[in-house]
Amino acid sequence: SLQEIENPLRHLFYGYHFPKALGDNHAIEMGSLKTIQDRLKLQVYAYQTIETENAQRFTRVDKTQLFEIENTELVIEIEIANQIKSRVRLNDIEIFRRRILPYRLSSHEAKLNVQVVPTQAINKGKVATLWDNINVQPALREEVFKALQLIDAKIQEVVLVGGEKESTPILIYKNGEKKIPLTSLGDGMTHLFHIILALVNAKEGFLLIDEFENGLHYTVQPKVWELIFKLAKALYVQVFATTHSKDCVEGFHTVWESQENEGTLHRLDNDPDEGVSVIPYECELVAYALEHSGEIR
Repeated sequence: SLQEIENPLRHLFYGYHFPKALGDNHAIEMGSLKTIQDRLKLQVYAYQTIETENAQRFTRVDKTQLFEIENTELVIEIEIANQIKSRVRLNDIEIFRRRILPYRLSSHEAKLNVQVVPTQAINKGKVATLWDNINVQPALREEVFKALQLIDAKIQEVVLVGGEKESTPILIYKNGEKKIPLTSLGDGMTHLFHIILALVNAKEGFLLIDEFENGLHYTVQPKVWELIFKLAKALYVQVFATTHSKDCVEGFHTVWESQENEGTLHRLDNDPDEGVSVIPYECELVAYALEHSGEIR
């Protein structure tokens, strides 16, 4: 049924579930609760392209005809003050008929390349898909190895064994001295592997990381941020990361202050009356707040 179609943004952040269905009365709204002029609304609709002899029209599909019309695709309508300001195309609706979330698509299947590292880690099937995408690209695989070496310099490479559904990353150490499952080194190593694997798969797209600091020791975080800044610039990836950790902010700032134009930092505040507000921070102000134990998170 229509209700069973997954909204492509529904699982963007762990623990927050956006509406399942498409169209009217199933929107995500942000901004002021008092005035519609200061409110942003996102709604997902199915669209189709209709061609005639003289023109081409891109129009909404009536939800009662959703499964009857071919060549449809999902579109996010962005409204401000009840006026549509932009439309963002997502994926072919057929993909969602198979109940596959957008972050489970390989980059060649999706028009919008978005990779997600959720709080509770990427599932094994997705990891296998991401690994397959870079398996014939030695330079990208090497970046994954370099990331793992930030935690253990003796690691030489990683291989996946066990098939798609039960794929297990195995770490191979230099000189072949040992081979161990990646998970045996703790959640931090797995989290780092997922972040960099998703990043090298997000070429010319977006990477969303929820709770960046999960399992990562504070001494490693500046090095991870340095690698992310480098790869994001080289691969044309825009990275969005959330955190509640001061250590994470400090690690980010350590790298950010030497290349201010390559990053930004914002704080999200939730007011019962006004809703969520976004507070931008300049690099210099972050440095002052960190030095004087100011609250940023």
